[in-house]
Amino acid sequence: MSTTPNTTPTSSTISGAANAAADKAASVVQPVAEAVAKEAARFGEMAESWWTRNAQMAKSAAVHVKDEAAALNDRTQRYVRDEPVKSMLVAAAVGAALTGLIVLLAKQRDR
Repeated sequence: MSTTPNTTPTSSTISGAANAAADKAASVVQPVAEAVAKEAARFGEMAESWWTRNAQMAKSAAVHVKDEAAALNDRTQRYVRDEPVKSMLVAAAVGAALTGLIVLLAKQRDR
């Protein structure tokens, strides 16, 4: 009659194996978590840099447009002051052209 050794795991064996598995998992997960955190921080810095750069570009463009509009306003006022008759004739011609365009579009729509 042969006897086989008892191979039933005990609670301490199971507990030790579980602890070893948890330690192994932590040693694998820790570097991955650190790499993810590092990349997330790098991405955040890139996003902040992009946002700052584009905000500065938008502000610069707005200032440029404002300056150009002010210059155009000054030139227009100077032209009207220097050439009042021509200004009235140009305004009348533009008004007549717009009125003709509106009438033409209205007729085409009614067809």
